[in-house]
Amino acid sequence: MSSSAKKIPRSKLVAFGIPEYAIYLSSIPITLYIPYVYSADFGLELAHIGLILMLARITDVITDPLIGYLSDRTKSKFGRRKPWMAVGAIVMMTAAFLLFNPKEEVTNSYLLIWSMLLWLGWTMINIPYSAAEAHLKVHVTQNSGLADIFVYSVSNVGMAKGDTLWFMTESRARATSRIYLSARAEAALVVFFVGTRAQAGWKKKRKLSRAL
Repeated sequence: MSSSAKKIPRSKLVAFGIPEYAIYLSSIPITLYIPYVYSADFGLELAHIGLILMLARITDVITDPLIGYLSDRTKSKFGRRKPWMAVGAIVMMTAAFLLFNPKEEVTNSYLLIWSMLLWLGWTMINIPYSAAEAHLKVHVTQNSGLADIFVYSVSNVGMAKGDTLWFMTESRARATSRIYLSARAEAALVVFFVGTRAQAGWKKKRKLSRAL
């Protein structure tokens, strides 16, 4: 489905990409330098370091789906994804700092614990961040009193403008937004389709921002 065919402003693309830049700006150097630092400076065996870092990443098998599941069901005034990303940033930066500035004797256990926390923080940022742009669950109602938004379905992609004039397409390549129909209890947005363009408009506009 597509709500608009207009080109996404470059400023929005840059704003969307900045978190990903920050994630990899911190995680890639850590991955590259940890083995050298913990071997040359702290005296750990390279074989042990490699095994520890592998175990830390294997925990993603559990944490990735868990964080995705929990963030899908989070309810807050800041939305579903943003609280996880904010806490994840704190966890990741704290772990990164303590990995390179240990406050106690460095052991295999120390490296394992803080490496696991580093990647946990990464997961808390990256999984909700990736999910935020992917979809919007919508419930279509026949009762206008329950709607968050009144939508008019236009017949031409060129007529789709703003939030309330939607052009529906089955072509994923043409769509600018992916919308999934769901039950009202699971929906981030309740939609009522109107018969004329003049009737289209928001009733509860703030609800859309809380869906992300």
